[in-house]
Amino acid sequence: MTTQQRDTDFAHVRVGTTIGFEKPTDSNITANKPYKVTRIDEDGDGWFNDDNGYFQCFSAAYRWTKWRGYIISQPDEAPKILAMLPSFRSEAVNSDRVLRDVIAERERQKSVEGWTSDHDDAHASGEMASAAAAYAFSAGANPSEANLLGGAPPVLWPWDRDWWKPTTPRRDAVKAAALLLAEIERLDRAAIRQMKGSGV
Repeated sequence: MTTQQRDTDFAHVRVGTTIGFEKPTDSNITANKPYKVTRIDEDGDGWFNDDNGYFQCFSAAYRWTKWRGYIISQPDEAPKILAMLPSFRSEAVNSDRVLRDVIAERERQKSVEGWTSDHDDAHASGEMASAAAAYAFSAGANPSEANLLGGAPPVLWPWDRDWWKPTTPRRDAVKAAALLLAEIERLDRAAIRQMKGSGV
């Protein structure tokens, strides 16, 4: 089965990647035909040879999105791509929604709960990762496991019970992802401080 990455995945393109375009406006480019990337320049723009052998430049800001570019993982099955695009797009739209929900929850944690960068940096023992794991467990818990907990947080929960607020599996999964994002941000800040402190 042909697999592909949607047009916003321009960053995944590398030299040798096989790409396609759904709606090219250049007459030298055939829609949904596999083209191999031959060069990525210092500005991050990618290049490939069109049907006449001329170099074509596609950038994330212009042709890649305007032409609805996508990555073809199995070029031999390229003719099937067009038929797959509608369902593929709906999956991509749903992925965008998921990311927006996670980012919105992260912002809510900051603005409503007061979990700012300074607050998070004070939890340097992996508490946010543990909290994320607890919500992830809640999201995947079956009814018997949930009943066994009786509303109590899992043993991984690092804070007071009053802060444990599970709701629906999806909402708990979003909270878990946002907390994990916060932990990654904290680790990155800690690494930067360590580098500055060591004079690197």
